[in-house]
Amino acid sequence: MSAVLRLLKRFLKPEFLKFVGYGAVSYLLAVGTTTLLTKVFHLDRRLAYAIAQVTVLCVNFFVNKFFIFEPSKKRNPFLQFLLFAAGNAGFRLVDWGIFSLLSLGIKSIPLAAFLSAASVLPFKFVFMRKGVF
Repeated sequence: MSAVLRLLKRFLKPEFLKFVGYGAVSYLLAVGTTTLLTKVFHLDRRLAYAIAQVTVLCVNFFVNKFFIFEPSKKRNPFLQFLLFAAGNAGFRLVDWGIFSLLSLGIKSIPLAAFLSAASVLPFKFVFMRKGVF
């Protein structure tokens, strides 16, 4: 079996599919918020995207904790939130950096946001499953 097939089998499990599925909802929330802030409030698109990511972070913690990952009895919920926030901050920073670079050549907010988010998704899933929940 090829390495690619082994990797796909490892990731294509219900937990990962729920993570990706909610990621799509989270993406739409982030893009909608970014678009609103740029079109209605005339904020710079990078600042608007950063604000959207912070908003989505808070919603995502509860969705991940209660609907995506198996409840962990090992960790205090407050510690989980701190780990989630710290991990997300790191991933969001990388995501924002990729988005900013892509924005230099791609004028479409949804496309730039999708490409930047998709590039960090597998790494984020592994961190959340192994390090947080």
